[in-house]
Amino acid sequence: MLTPSLEDYIETIFMEQTKRKVVRVKDLTSTMNVKTSSVIGALKVLSEKGYVNHEHYGYIELTPSGVRKARQVYKKHKILIKFLKEILRVDEKIAREDACRIEHYIHEKTFERLVEFVSFMESFERKKTPVKNEFKRYLQKKKE
Repeated sequence: MLTPSLEDYIETIFMEQTKRKVVRVKDLTSTMNVKTSSVIGALKVLSEKGYVNHEHYGYIELTPSGVRKARQVYKKHKILIKFLKEILRVDEKIAREDACRIEHYIHEKTFERLVEFVSFMESFERKKTPVKNEFKRYLQKKKE
């Protein structure tokens, strides 16, 4: 089990690897707005747990188990943002912040049900049944 902070490191390394071929400590300090010592400490723990390969002053690379874990965390992040933003109509900035918090604590069974609910809601969109729009109108009426 990883701490929320370590999950954030894995997710950030994963996202950085999609942008550039190699990830360095300075990339993480910049992206995550943390100190070099914090990155080094996290990398040491992640390396010991088998999630990353990192040589002193070298590149950071996710191991196969690191990639699996990163994809898992990233998927939660994306689905939660979609749910909060598109279904609940939460402001995007707030949705991103909340997704970052929730992704670490949501139970797997709850997340699976949330994925099914998002798919269920999207099925209405495919059928041209505007359930999301009805909810948007409902929220607007409550403000009046």
